[in-house]
Amino acid sequence: MRYVFKSEGFGEPDSWSIIFNPLRQMSEREISDLYKANAEADAIYIAHQALDPRALAKHRFVGDEYNSAPPSITQEEFDAEEREREEEVALELERFRQQAQQQQQNQNANGNQNQNGEPPPQNQAAD
Repeated sequence: MRYVFKSEGFGEPDSWSIIFNPLRQMSEREISDLYKANAEADAIYIAHQALDPRALAKHRFVGDEYNSAPPSITQEEFDAEEREREEEVALELERFRQQAQQQQQNQNANGNQNQNGEPPPQNQAAD
């Protein structure tokens, strides 16, 4: 291929590959078995939190093609997913804290009113 690039007056690209057509097509049954095996393996990855379901879906279903290759992840992708998870947990904790604070404010406000919505009577000292 290098000779083809040079003969056409092009420089060699930084990255290139050749993909050959398969010599035989898989049967419907073989395709089904492959999808099932991948689904079972993917479920294990997800159950053991080895891969994020979104990352796995992105790997399996890219464009119109189904990617049956085992999933792989670079350290940078792993670190980015970890940061995303940490941010999601922090946001969820903040939402929980705000809800708890709002509930406390509602309880305090309700404690300062009787059933008719009026403030409770003030205790007056006996003369």
